[in-house]
Amino acid sequence: MYQFGARHMVDRLAVENALGLTREHLLSRQMADGSWSGLVESDPRVSAFYLNTLWSLGRRHDDRTREIEAYLKSEQLDCGGWAAWPGGGADIDVSAVCLLALRDPATHEGRSAAAAAKAWLAAQSFPAADLFWKGYLAINRELKWDDLPYFTTRLVTHPRWLHPNVYDFSVARVAIVALALIQAHEAQPEVRQSLRGEPRPPGASAGEACFVEWRDRWIANTGRPIRGFVPFLAEVTRWFDSVVPTDRHRAVAIQWLLDRQESDGSFFSSVHITSLAIIALHVLGGGIYRDRIEAGLAAMHKWQVVDDRGRRQQFTDSTNWDTGLCMDLLLRLGVPPGHEKMRRACNYLVACQNRHAGDWSRRTTGVEPGGWSFQRIGKWYPDVDDAALIASSLLEFADRAAEQAARQAIAWIIGMQGADGGWASWDRDDRSWTRFKGAGPWLAGDPACADITARAISLLSKVVGGKRTGYADLIGPARNALARGLRWLQRDRHGNRWLGAWFTHYLYGTSQVAEAYRNAGFDPDHPDLRAAREWIVSVANPDGGFGETPESGRMKRFASGPSTPFHTACALNALVYAGAARSQAARRAARWLLSRQNTDGTWTNDDFFAAGIPGLWYANFTLTPTCLAARSLLAFTEFRTVGGAHEGATGLLRQEEAGS
Repeated sequence: MYQFGARHMVDRLAVENALGLTREHLLSRQMADGSWSGLVESDPRVSAFYLNTLWSLGRRHDDRTREIEAYLKSEQLDCGGWAAWPGGGADIDVSAVCLLALRDPATHEGRSAAAAAKAWLAAQSFPAADLFWKGYLAINRELKWDDLPYFTTRLVTHPRWLHPNVYDFSVARVAIVALALIQAHEAQPEVRQSLRGEPRPPGASAGEACFVEWRDRWIANTGRPIRGFVPFLAEVTRWFDSVVPTDRHRAVAIQWLLDRQESDGSFFSSVHITSLAIIALHVLGGGIYRDRIEAGLAAMHKWQVVDDRGRRQQFTDSTNWDTGLCMDLLLRLGVPPGHEKMRRACNYLVACQNRHAGDWSRRTTGVEPGGWSFQRIGKWYPDVDDAALIASSLLEFADRAAEQAARQAIAWIIGMQGADGGWASWDRDDRSWTRFKGAGPWLAGDPACADITARAISLLSKVVGGKRTGYADLIGPARNALARGLRWLQRDRHGNRWLGAWFTHYLYGTSQVAEAYRNAGFDPDHPDLRAAREWIVSVANPDGGFGETPESGRMKRFASGPSTPFHTACALNALVYAGAARSQAARRAARWLLSRQNTDGTWTNDDFFAAGIPGLWYANFTLTPTCLAARSLLAFTEFRTVGGAHEGATGLLRQEEAGS
């Protein structure tokens, strides 16, 4: 039994039993192709996006739509609105999207939900009049396309040196091209009465009258022009395109969009982008692009789930991420690389490694493909986070295919490092100037962030440490990239913590950085690690666990929440790697996790911790809490060896500290 003082003992046997349960559960959950894939839970607006796609395509109600209406009703709060995340309260944006999807309900549940939503919305302020809502209301024929800032199809044909071009817009570029094509085709569509409906009939309720007034004022407010230099430039471009023909540019833009449809029919492997892309193809000629549109709908159908709440839409799948997490954990738990299921997982990941020069290649020179996408299928947008996670595990396999895949991934990750030393998800050197005032958060960028930079550093520390044979030629480039990345992390510290972009937010970011620091050779007494562990201890909940809400992403400061397995795992991991594995806070966090494990070896998060768009839209990747909880408990039990496990990079770090 681990005993640290008279209080809060942690039974080693209990930890071993818990980890054994997790090990057996994950081995039993592996799919035939070697992958793992958990559910992706998100807010109801994702299902509403699917319904709105159908109405925009001119489709009618069917069994799917009726089941989704039942789901939307089941998720509606008593007040009549819908929440952006569990426990978050009614959200104006989510509620307005859901009501638009229910504008012509076919079921009693749908009609009841729409009536309650109208009553709630009528008492609220308006959603922000940003680019998302201008576009969404234009798709629904509530606004004219002229009410949006103009995006020209010339963006696709502009050379790399001429700005703006389509590659300046990072992850939003597929949506930008779809919008540009719709605007080019429908410069001035007739506004129809979709949400507005018929004039209020005699005898309509006072509540209905209030909603009608609110609705009309909302649409008028959203139609107001966005001011600023970028919108002014867009208007100049609109005038230029009205004078100089754009037929050639439009044809190139259509082909650009078609090329970015994945083999499963999706665009950017997400419902949101797929929806807008197939609506654009429908506008351009539904008959011409019928097969493409049906393929997009089939991809969305593949991500739907049916249970006692009805039918709901997942926004994507998390297969490659889940497979990388599970393989990493099982290797750490002692499942040998030669185990049949580890070989199967390795073969799956090697086979689906990205070997295509996607849009990321437009910001690099001489960098060969080598990443992985988050989803099972993702030719155009591999991301650094998944690549670093998977490559780190592949280093444990002693066969040529795994070694070659790891080498390609490491070289690609080094090539994706930004000029400032940090790493982002899908691109390098984010062009923040494209996010003009009034555009809103949906025009997302991809700046370097602490969580992905930390994961890249942990991988490169393995390479620099020289403990893996066959990578000697990569040690020099990896050492340089590692040094630059560490300097970036030291600059990016937010006081005594780090802000993670893609999981909520400060607990995860600080956990990732603490682990990266130790992997790279930092001593636990380094000032950054001392400050981090003191902060972690200070935000523990009274029950010994840790929690953080998505409000952290909105407010850009820590927002504590009820304890969850995900956040408690992050905190425990941070404490261990920051040198506080013997602390009371670490012991209490470990006890909290042990007491919340399910009988099948899993852990369940009821909140949303994964940021689809930081500060706006969140999800729950349901396998992630289990992997992180087990991983943190394992690190907790092995704390005696953590400090000496990464000697290979220690010399580099001492040089860095001496030079700072």
